[in-house]
Formats: sequence, C-alpha cells, structure tokens
Amino acid sequence: MKRILLYSVLLFFAAIAAMGGFFLTVKPVDLVDFEYVPSQKSVIYSSDGEIVAEIYEENRTYVKLERIPQQLVTALVDVEDKRFYQHGGYDIQGIARALLTNLKDGKISEGASTITQQLARNLFEEISTEQTLKRKIKEAKTAAALEKIYNKDEIMEMYLNEIYLGGGVYGVQQASLRYFGKNVWELDLAESALIAGLPQAPSGYQPDLYFEKAKKRQEVVLKRMFERNHINEEEYQAAVSQELIIKSQNEFNNSIRFKSGYEDFISHVISEYMVVSGIVEYQKAVDTLKKSGLAIHTTIDTRFQKAGIKALEDLIVEKNWNEIDGALVSVDSNGKIKTYIGGKSEIDLASTPRQPGSTLKPLIYAAALDDGVIEKNSIVLDEKTDFNGYIPKSADGNYYGYVTVRVALTKSLNIPAVKVMNEFGIENTIEHLKTLGFSMLSDDDRGLSTALGGLTYGVSPLEMAAAYTIFLNEGSKVDSYSIDRIIEADKIIYAKKANEDNLTDIISSDTSNYIKDVLINNVFDGTGTKAGNPLITGGKTGTSSDSRDLWFSGFTGKYSTVVWIGNVDSKPVKGSSSQAAGAYGDYMKNLISEDLIDEPDYMYESNKYETERVYVLIDNDEHKESYNENEVTEISILKNEEQLFSDEIVLKVQIDKASNLKHIEGYCPDANKIARFYRPGSEPDDCDRFHLWDFLKVEFR
Repeated sequence: MKRILLYSVLLFFAAIAAMGGFFLTVKPVDLVDFEYVPSQKSVIYSSDGEIVAEIYEENRTYVKLERIPQQLVTALVDVEDKRFYQHGGYDIQGIARALLTNLKDGKISEGASTITQQLARNLFEEISTEQTLKRKIKEAKTAAALEKIYNKDEIMEMYLNEIYLGGGVYGVQQASLRYFGKNVWELDLAESALIAGLPQAPSGYQPDLYFEKAKKRQEVVLKRMFERNHINEEEYQAAVSQELIIKSQNEFNNSIRFKSGYEDFISHVISEYMVVSGIVEYQKAVDTLKKSGLAIHTTIDTRFQKAGIKALEDLIVEKNWNEIDGALVSVDSNGKIKTYIGGKSEIDLASTPRQPGSTLKPLIYAAALDDGVIEKNSIVLDEKTDFNGYIPKSADGNYYGYVTVRVALTKSLNIPAVKVMNEFGIENTIEHLKTLGFSMLSDDDRGLSTALGGLTYGVSPLEMAAAYTIFLNEGSKVDSYSIDRIIEADKIIYAKKANEDNLTDIISSDTSNYIKDVLINNVFDGTGTKAGNPLITGGKTGTSSDSRDLWFSGFTGKYSTVVWIGNVDSKPVKGSSSQAAGAYGDYMKNLISEDLIDEPDYMYESNKYETERVYVLIDNDEHKESYNENEVTEISILKNEEQLFSDEIVLKVQIDKASNLKHIEGYCPDANKIARFYRPGSEPDDCDRFHLWDFLKVEFR
C-alpha cells in the first residue's frame, strides 16, 4: 500500500512537472508590434440626422470607459471575473476552483477564463474558443502579456467594446442601442445587469428572442452584486421587479444593414466614397468602411425620400402597375441629392441610363438659343420634312404650321426640335450634352434623332436632374453629390467644397431664364399640366419609342427633380408621360404638406400665359409696302411677349383692288375684295368713293 501511495505521489509530481514543461513550451501571441485599434462600424446619416445605414463586419460603436455606468462595470466583474482587479491576467485560484468543480461534475461545467483572457480571445484569431490545453495556456499567457502593456481600466474599456452580446452586436454601447434603444450611459441598474449577464451565452440569452432566459440570468447577476455588497437589498429588490422593455428590431435588417428604401442610395454613397478616398474597387471600399468607424453625413433627407416613395407607390397602386418600376431623384441648386429612389428591382434605376425622349428638347433649344441659331421670336415650320432620308414623325399625327419656340416646346413638337438641332449642328449638340454631364453618349448618337431623345444608351435620372439645374442657377450646372462630410474620431477628414467650386457655366442667364419661363408655361398650359402644384413649377415630359420610358423632368423652388417610369427589361408601358408628371405633382404636394419647401412665390396668375393670334412676316422685308398671304403666317403668342414680334407683326386688311384702298362693306363690292397685310400704321386709308359703276358691272354681268 505504501509503495502504491509512493508511486501515486511520484506520478502526480511527474504530471505536474510535465505540465510545467509543456506550459513553458507554449508561446503567447507576439505583442511586440501590437496596437489596439478597435474595428468599428461606419454609420451613414441623412441630412436631417437619421441613421440610414450601418456598414460593419462586427456591429460595434466604441465608447470610452468614463461614459459607461460604474454599475455595469461592477456587474460584469461580479459575474464574470470577481478577482479581475487582483490577478495578473489569469487567475490561479479560479483555475483551481474550476478544475475541482469540473472533476466533481465529470464534465467541463465551469470555465476559468478571466475578463482579460476573454479579451485576448476576441482580439487574436490565433486563440480560438476550442477547449484544448495548448489553446488555454496560449490564452492565459497572452492575457498576462496584455496586462503588462495595459492597465486594468484600459483592459476593461477594450473588453466592454469588444465582447459579443448577441443579436449581431458587439460592445455594450451597441447592445444598449439594440435592446433598449438608448445609449449605454443612460442605462439603469436593472438594464445594466441584463447586459452584464449576456457574455456567458450571448445567443442563448438574447433578450428579444429569449427574454425569460435573459431575465433569469439578470437576476443571477443582481444576486451576485447583492452578495458582494455592491448593491443593497432595496436596490436589489427594485431591480429584480422592474419591468424591462426590449426594443423591437424592425427598422434595420442586420444582414442588409440599411434602412428600407435606401438600398440604391447607399450604393451610390459608397461609389462616391471611392472617389473621395481614392479606393478603386467597390468591395475594398466596403471592407474599409466595415472597420474604419467613419460617420458619413450625406445630403439625403428622409422626409423627402418618404414623400418620393409615397408618390411612386401611389401611382403604381392607382394604375395597377404591379410589374412597373420607377425612379425619382431630387437635386437642389447646390447639387445636394435630397431624394434618391432607384426602384424596387436589384438594378439602381436612378443611375441607369434610359432613352430620355422629349426631356432633351429644352436643353437643345437652350443651346441653340444661346448660340444665336434661333431667337426668342423665331418661328419654325412644323410640317412633314425629309432630312436627307430621316423623316421624323409628328407625335400626334398633326402638323401645326409655323410656330414660335415657346409653342414648339410647350406642344413638344418633333419637327421643329429636329430643325433646331439641325441648324445648331449635330457635333455642337453632342458636345453640349457632354458638358451637361451625360456620360453614356456614343458615336451612334451623332444623328438628328438625338433631338427627340433617341439615344443609344440614354441618360440616367440623376444626370438629367443635375442637367436641369441650369434652370435654377441662371445657366450654371451643378454636379450632384451625396456626401456632405466624413468624420473620423470626432475630426472632419472630408468636407464638400463650397457651391461656387461645383458650378459649370453652360448657357447665359438670359437664355436660362427664358427657357425656364417656357417650361413653367408648359406646366401651366402644356404637356406637363399634371405636374402642377401650388408653387411655381416648370418642366418637360418625355416618352421614348413605344412608351418604354415615361419621364418628367422639372423644378419647383430650388429643387430639380426627375421622375422615370418603366420596365427594367424595357417592355412598353401602357401609359403616358403625363403619369410621370402626375407623380411629380404628388411628390411636391407631399413636400408642401410637410412644409419642406421654402418657396415664397406661388403659381403665376392665370393671365400671365394668355395668348393671342397675330400675323407675322415669314420673310421680313422692310422695303415692301404690303404682303400677300404666302408671305405671312398666323401664330399664337403670349400677350406680354408682343414686343418680341413687334417688327414682324402685320395687320390683315381687306382691300378694294379697284382703288387699292381699304374695302368698306356696302361701299365697295365684295367681288373687288382681297386680303393684304401691312405693318401697323402703314395700312391704306378707307376707300373714299362709292363704286357705283363697279356695282353695275357686277349686276349686269
């Protein structure tokens, strides 16, 4: 028996020696070049302060230790590592206690990992959670090495921000937001105890899924705090009986990480971040944002976005367009993207080029007017025309003869548009469209069909909205942008430059203001009437061939807005561009109802666009005294624009051809009556004699 006991003792010490030798052979993680840099999510904010996206690998928001309630720190120490402030990284007493408990239970029922050891596991991939002796020794040695570099408060701060707490969140601040909808420094004792209980089994105690388990674990934490005299009995009983309200998680999807309705905008923001940061690969930009902890403040306004989504959804429901998609973009006069809706498909239709139809016409007319190819008082003949084999059709099958620039635009006439582009020049037109920022123009677009929006690839709604800012900025275009500023660790590392650095002069202010007024006329009494709302609004409808794309591009207040309706696969839509104009009008009414547009001027008085019919010269020859019917035409002009045509306006006068004087009814025979045209003030006098002989000739004929 003595010999057996001796062998047992020797075997025990041999085992101890072997373990000691093994302990010495295991190396900790090399911390020579280690510097703790927390991996933090990047948060994307709207201009009105809402979080619209979070980009992260681990959903974490770092907070300093001084901002974390002491009762939460105390609770964690009491339940996870009561000797935290005494040990040097690993706890020999804790290891011995756990060993005895596990031997007694015949299984691993109690761990001995300290808070520092748990931190080591979280920081270094070399240390896994696998329960092997070598891994545990490596963990313990690394924990001891950490405590030689960092003090207890620094380790506690790292731990509180690194620890996984279920629900896809890391760190106590994100857990507090996730489960209670408040910052960690706002937690009370009961809430702090619940979070302190999560590290033992984060997924098993996740309070929004397993509340009863989480509640029981919270009570264990509170009991430990009471037993260690860190809270009194009154505090203990109050915290145990306190009702806990766990926040519902419907707004954000942890796998997608953006607010519903902002998917395409977030992709656009990331693309813009690539330009700002110089990162050339999209995925690399995303990976950087996952860890960099940036606060990206964008230009989007959630109230505008909501108004736009509602306008599109209401249209789709009204028309029963279940398969139809739509995009809506608003850019303000400074270039800020206020609304960005890319549709319901996986394709971002706000940035996808589509054939723009007649929405191009105002831009081409503006360039031709600015170049002097046409004037404000120019008239164009709308008739079937062959342009060297290209014979464009009239949209409605009708031809209106001679029309003014204003009428040609408000009626969206095709032939005048092609004639104007033809006079301005195809190359000049293409170059002009490039200066407007249209990025998908091709060599095949060097044709007169471009005047009608018949582009090979087209223009995106975002590009069109930016182009129409020339009518907001007296001829200067702004480049649209979505990122206002980027903040890292409370320091601004990027800020968008001032507006003047974002402007490109395109046309003169005089030209811009004239076309702007024509487009307002178009909404008041033209193709865009459904876009009307209580505020001054201008714009242009557009329809591509076979109604594959329905557009309205316009402006209200200081906002340029584009609505596009269509199918992703370009199938025809059973509708017209007036529906796009209607969605625009509803969108603006939604904004007005929320007092979101600061615009003092309301829609023009109805008499501003009253018209009259006048005769004007086709060929202005000032040396002639009178003109025949083939030398003049009747056109429609605004009453307040009569001065533009004053040199061309002529009066239709009935002449007595026997005397070449003005025909007088009953005084001159009708057989002698002919129509001639004179400049105002140069018409002949009334016939001064009674034509008895002429009457007799007629009588006896």
